[in-house]
Amino acid sequence: MKKLFFIFVLPLSLLAQQDFKIEPLDGHVNTFGAELNFIQINDTLAFYTSIQDEGSYQSSIYFTTKRNKKWGKGKYSKYNSELFDTGDISFLNDDIIAFTLCDVQNNCQLVSLVDGRFIKIETLEKLGKKNIQSHITVHNNQNVIYFVSDREGGFGGLDIWLSVIDINGNFGVPINAGSRINS
Repeated sequence: MKKLFFIFVLPLSLLAQQDFKIEPLDGHVNTFGAELNFIQINDTLAFYTSIQDEGSYQSSIYFTTKRNKKWGKGKYSKYNSELFDTGDISFLNDDIIAFTLCDVQNNCQLVSLVDGRFIKIETLEKLGKKNIQSHITVHNNQNVIYFVSDREGGFGGLDIWLSVIDINGNFGVPINAGSRINS
């Protein structure tokens, strides 16, 4: 029993030794709405998704700049549409900035803005339409989209899924993140 106790306590003591600091964003980013998917591009520029009205799921992408160690009030970005909800912006590289564009039935497409036009990267129907919130990131030099869905094959409710994006921009078969994460 002493060995089991030691193994359990050791990770907790290592965690306690790590040096990290959690701080609220200083400035005017947060509103009475909901702000999510805060992506800091560099020391002074960040993008985020904002849902302004309580009870409304309409979302838009805003940007903010940091001056004198404080984030300024968010400004409506060029990555928005007057007809569709936009959100979940991701910066894949210097050339590709991807985000979701969704209609009122939550039919979503992954798009990029090129020369003022929304260019469809791939429809998200393949990943499952119900309750999708997606985020693309680069992991081990591969583009991966993480999304939440109650699609068939999950553990029930909203599960976290991922799909690897190949060099041609095609999505791989969705993979459930597993029972340790999803319940």
